[in-house]
Amino acid sequence: RDFLELQKNPLDASPLTYLLAYCHISRITFQLRPHVMKIYEERLKVINGNPPSSSGKEFHVGLHVRRGDACRHETEGYAKKASPLDSRPQFSSERLCYHTKVYVNALRRIQKSVPHKTIVVHVATDHFLSLLEEIKTVDAVLYKQFTWKYLDYS
Repeated sequence: RDFLELQKNPLDASPLTYLLAYCHISRITFQLRPHVMKIYEERLKVINGNPPSSSGKEFHVGLHVRRGDACRHETEGYAKKASPLDSRPQFSSERLCYHTKVYVNALRRIQKSVPHKTIVVHVATDHFLSLLEEIKTVDAVLYKQFTWKYLDYS
């Protein structure tokens, strides 16, 4: 049903519909093939490699942070709160960037919803180390509690 919504009128499709479509395409494109896994393992960096929780379970979170020329923050500053899930898609000329506190607040909510699990955050951004420093400044406890993973292309 969601994909039909996307096909009929892509400008009015919900963010959830776009996310589901992207996930489906990504799953097909990036199946775990040996050559993809080799590149992933070579580039993967881990910070705060915390041991699994007493339950032995991990909860994995994907965090994509847009910065730089990807959004209009230079004229309006970073957004101080998250956009609602039913907001319209944001294209390059109107895309918002969010303050680090917005991401930290979302991670706190996730942490509360999955107690007794080690949280592993897979971060996608062009500014990983500076973002991690900002997270550490906003909430040093959260920073230490989570395991952070990213792909290093430097």
